Amino acid sequence: LSPSRLSPSRLPEVSRIPDSPSRRAVSKAYADYLTFDRSRATYRTPERVSARGALFSEEVTRRSYSPVKADDEEELVRVLREVIQVERELENVKGELVLRPDFNLLDAFRLLDVAERGRVTFSEFERALNRLGVVPLREDLDLLCNRLEVRRDGLIHYSDFAALLTPRDVALAALLRDRKPSYATQSPFLPETERLYVQLLRRLTAAEGAVELARQRLTARRLYSLSDAFDSLDRLHRGYVTREEFSRVLEKYGVFATRRDLNSLVERFSPKGVVSRSEFTRELSPKREEASRLTSTLRRPVF
Repeated sequence: LSPSRLSPSRLPEVSRIPDSPSRRAVSKAYADYLTFDRSRATYRTPERVSARGALFSEEVTRRSYSPVKADDEEELVRVLREVIQVERELENVKGELVLRPDFNLLDAFRLLDVAERGRVTFSEFERALNRLGVVPLREDLDLLCNRLEVRRDGLIHYSDFAALLTPRDVALAALLRDRKPSYATQSPFLPETERLYVQLLRRLTAAEGAVELARQRLTARRLYSLSDAFDSLDRLHRGYVTREEFSRVLEKYGVFATRRDLNSLVERFSPKGVVSRSEFTRELSPKREEASRLTSTLRRPVF
């Protein structure tokens, strides 16, 4: 009988070559080739892989593909980081103000609503701010009015103003909600409390201007698409993104946000806890022209 094909006498001569640097190099190259060949199997056509392998390959592709360029994605992260910073500063001032025992939301709005109707026009809001020593830029004031005019009726209502001033911290929000107004005929707040309140009003107007500049910088990039930016976050194509998706893209570029920061970021886009494509696009689209046009037509007295 002829020797077996696996008999030591039939093994390639290379197996009897003593260990040497050249042999180790050949072995490494061959191992690299095998590794490369196995990785290529993931991208073969579906009929040449199992159903489970095909699903895994599709999932990897969906998770790893980004429809925006790296520098565009980095600019998106820069904008999100600026929004987080703005919201963090506002939350710090709100928290400090709530810890003042004489501060309450109803008296805070009464300083703006002289007629005590529970709502103010844009003109009345501007005059009240000026009376308190807050003189913001016209563009920033228009943006703040646009954000506060939730019902799109040309008015700023108490409930919408109170929602903006309420901290996101549950304990602080509950503390503020239980406060009773003083109904004082003069200034309802102590001097330090009034100073913090005025500071918060200044921060609110400046924050809207800062976020708007970030929006304009983002959308001014050549061929930039907010829809593609949303797709870069929504890797599973669910039609919405959560805190986890925002956290993933932020960490990818070295930005590590706390859960509180992520909650503030998501609520900037949507109060529901998840952000749809339309909400994402609407929040990151520049608003200065729209706000200026809206407020210029709605600065009128209401009787």
